[in-house]
Amino acid sequence: MARTEDEPSVGGNQVLRGLTIYTLFAGPAAQLLGWCNIHLSRGVDHIYIVLDRPGEAFQNALPQHDKITLLSADEAEWAALYDIEHLNVELKQTNGFRWVAERAHREGAQYVAFVDADELLGLRVPIADIVAEQSTPATAIRLATREMRRTVDDPLDEPFGATLALQPKRASEVNWPRLCGWTSQLMRDGFFGHASTKTIYRLPLACGDISVHGPKSGAIRAGAVTVGEDKGRILHFDCGSFATWRAKWASRLGGRTLATGLSAKRRMQQNLFVRELSRPDADQREFYSTFFSFSPEAIKVLDAASAIDRIDVREAAAGPLAAPALALSEDAAHPVPAEHDPVDMQFAFVTDENFAAPTFATLLSIASKLPAQKSLRFVVLGDGLSDASVSKFRLIEGLDRSIDLRVHDITKDLDRDVGIGDPKRATFGRIYLIDYLPPQRTVYLDGDVLATRDFSDIFALDLEGACLAGVPDSSALRAQYAPDTLNVEQQLRLFGITGSPENVTQYLNGGVLIMDLSNPDYHRLAYEARNLVINYADALKQRDQDALNIAFTGRKKIISGKYNYMTQFFVSERCVADELRARKYELADALLIHFSGAVKPWVDENSEFYNGLYRKMVREAEAATGLRCGFYFSRPQDKTSTHFSRKRLLAQFGAGAGGQTPAKPKDRVELVELSEAGADLALGSDVAARLRTGGYVLTAYSDGRRCFCVPLSRLSQARVVPVLDDLVSIRRLPFKLSEAMSDFGASAGNVHVFLERDGAAGGESAPHARHIACIERLRLAPASGPDADATTHAGELQNLVGARLTGWLDQSGGGAGPVSFFVNNKLVQVYGANGSGGTAEGETFAVDIKALRLFSVEAAVKVEARFAKTNVPLKGSPLSIRKPGHYQFDKATGRWREF
Repeated sequence: MARTEDEPSVGGNQVLRGLTIYTLFAGPAAQLLGWCNIHLSRGVDHIYIVLDRPGEAFQNALPQHDKITLLSADEAEWAALYDIEHLNVELKQTNGFRWVAERAHREGAQYVAFVDADELLGLRVPIADIVAEQSTPATAIRLATREMRRTVDDPLDEPFGATLALQPKRASEVNWPRLCGWTSQLMRDGFFGHASTKTIYRLPLACGDISVHGPKSGAIRAGAVTVGEDKGRILHFDCGSFATWRAKWASRLGGRTLATGLSAKRRMQQNLFVRELSRPDADQREFYSTFFSFSPEAIKVLDAASAIDRIDVREAAAGPLAAPALALSEDAAHPVPAEHDPVDMQFAFVTDENFAAPTFATLLSIASKLPAQKSLRFVVLGDGLSDASVSKFRLIEGLDRSIDLRVHDITKDLDRDVGIGDPKRATFGRIYLIDYLPPQRTVYLDGDVLATRDFSDIFALDLEGACLAGVPDSSALRAQYAPDTLNVEQQLRLFGITGSPENVTQYLNGGVLIMDLSNPDYHRLAYEARNLVINYADALKQRDQDALNIAFTGRKKIISGKYNYMTQFFVSERCVADELRARKYELADALLIHFSGAVKPWVDENSEFYNGLYRKMVREAEAATGLRCGFYFSRPQDKTSTHFSRKRLLAQFGAGAGGQTPAKPKDRVELVELSEAGADLALGSDVAARLRTGGYVLTAYSDGRRCFCVPLSRLSQARVVPVLDDLVSIRRLPFKLSEAMSDFGASAGNVHVFLERDGAAGGESAPHARHIACIERLRLAPASGPDADATTHAGELQNLVGARLTGWLDQSGGGAGPVSFFVNNKLVQVYGANGSGGTAEGETFAVDIKALRLFSVEAAVKVEARFAKTNVPLKGSPLSIRKPGHYQFDKATGRWREF
């Protein structure tokens, strides 16, 4: 039995005294009430909850408490500041947290924790004791995560009912594939959810970027510390209850909640849940119970490895807040995952750059042989495909028939699971098809397969309940009919995979496979196959072909060899037995020919029969489609072809379509620069219109005080300026910074900039304010006295020689960073240091003044350089250029001289 840990007792425990907690919530009420109760029982000072698009009945029925502040943001409020179609949950969380942190600081809070609604803050000593141990007060305190899992006896309907806590260090030493089988591929050392830290922040927030898990950059990261589990940890109930699990993932899969930056394993889970959430409730419940629970046998193994502890928080979750009369835990409708768009025939392919042209030939062959009225979908997984190859694949969308092409990059998946040493590693890509294929019958084809004529009857074959169908591999045929042509090791491997010599022809060739994704068992077996490749690849002689044959044992069906005529076998001396020769001639008029030889027809000009046949078939496909594969024997491109499908035409004009790369979000908002003359903002056109007319303001706060507040109705029209890495639409918000900050003072540090509604009275009614920038220092007057060294920045312009302006800069708080250039007080470029590190003082940079529009100077101009977003100039700034020439900054006199 797992060891039972001491948890803070219910009632009277004050371990969270001194802390404020924040969360963004959009789930069942039972989860929210339990989450609040547990933290209240541990003495938390205050809880801020931003309700994400709550229904009126939900909001009105929640019980009130003097330590809880409920703030809500509905669809219209989110849409005012974002393009709602692209709004991801992480952006909501971090923006909401920053705004709550400003408010909490004004109300006297010193520390605020960023905790999700499926997490519990488990401090084991008071926050004051943790702070007292630090020689310098930390800007952020990171806590490790422990994932909670269920026993088979834990209740499925309690969000915090799981009682087993994984011990991260010990869990990493467990043989998870052996313990959990195929589900282990969805774990990271036993974690189904995140294994990242979560964070308690000191107020006011220091400058820098943050994520939902912790600081990412700047002073806030530089001053962060991580404490050991003896001080505290986060308990992550990713399993939740059946209701919370279904609500969370149905919301994501239905498009109501968007999450970005999903890890590969999290993406695998999401694809698995797509299928499970489309099944009947009873099947969903059974899957949930199995997926998130440890069996008694597994618990014994984990307990022996000291990898789990028992932590039970159910008593604390029961009060003081009582559940309302309205059964809110189940009343909200869960969006059904969006149904895929079915097509008449779906095909799958895997290729790398070397096989890109032959795979394209396979696509042309299919498109030219199948009936024109049938809709097709081609799903291509690519390992390191070039942009040129992807663009070439997309040409097939221009054919005058319905074709949906989807190209996915699996390079990182193969890097992680297979490594980079296998020259044929792209063949492993078949194990990832389960992540990308819409759930309908799919025919997988290798890139060296061509169609001789219409073979659409393959989609009508009766698989008799089988999940996978194909043709016996040539090695299996030899083991059956000519065993003396195989060595003993090969025979034993095949017998071991298929179970006996009598079943050896059940070993299928992977070149042509029917995958029945509509079968409810297919997904589980496909995951079994991938688990074998990921965890036992070295034992698989034929890579994923072995894995598929093992995993689908008993669920395979043999189909006619006319769907996979393997040329390498039938022309070799191995085809010697009478039965094999008879098979060769019987299948000579095959529907799909698999050119499986080691030397391929597109690289070998030998006139051998099948080489010639391949070239003939490719030329026929090229002639029928008007597209060219690019082989040495390919026909010239048909220049007269003008067929464009509606989808292709829309894509040409940027309208987008299924499978196309989506346009950049329209909700881009970025503070590019802040100067005495105003702010330069990068804005999408839609959000700019909403901000100008919706009563919004640009507001900045420093250490809890408002620095300035400027109406966004003053936004100028768009102007194109070469800022950052591409041309973006920049709008100027004109105002005099010194006047706007007249009530604050001449200098401000640790400034946070928001977009919010005007008249928000300090933000109490605007939890949805959008955070757009952190500024370490604003300086409105020359530095003198105690403030002279207040900034952490240093740097100077040095020389202007010909067309190159050089200098150096240093930001000791976080390394060298970008510098902003102004010409005659107008921002013209934000320039990043070049990374040479060529001086003892800091990082050198060199910028071509052509980029500053100064290559030919016709009138005197003033060039000024500042640390980006700090309003602090580099030494030697400004530089007055009267005419083209060479200038040098004299450090002794602080003046520029021409030479």
